[in-house]
Amino acid sequence: MKNIIKDNLYKQIRNIFYEVQKSISTNNVDQQSLLFTSSFFNKYQKTKKLFVSNEKVFIEDIKLEDITNFKLYSQRVTVDIIFSVLTHTKHDKNTVHWRIRKNYSVFFPNKEFGEESVHKQYIKQRWFFLYESNILKVNKIKGIYLKQLIE
Repeated sequence: MKNIIKDNLYKQIRNIFYEVQKSISTNNVDQQSLLFTSSFFNKYQKTKKLFVSNEKVFIEDIKLEDITNFKLYSQRVTVDIIFSVLTHTKHDKNTVHWRIRKNYSVFFPNKEFGEESVHKQYIKQRWFFLYESNILKVNKIKGIYLKQLIE
């Protein structure tokens, strides 16, 4: 019985993960409001800094690799999500500092300003879900941890 619940939950979380990524890439605020709890949605709308993509680093080709470390509670679920992405980094004088602040251990000492690097990376995040009106929604996403760089 527990495996059936976990399998269904895995599928549901996988679908939510891809829907979140799509809503962010298309900036679909209506979809985000359906996927996020109201408190997380409001926080995300204020900061928009909860995810990797920004003006210096752009991600694409997102592939869910694994969902692990399930913690099931009565009205909430937490999991670790590991996914791979293709990162495009635009280099300027601040790029190295930005990447270090974001827990990246990649250093590009010989890049010219204006150049772009492309790397495939594994990223691990802790996702927190709550049930709102019996619907599983994202309540928090914690951490952007580089798991492995693939050259």
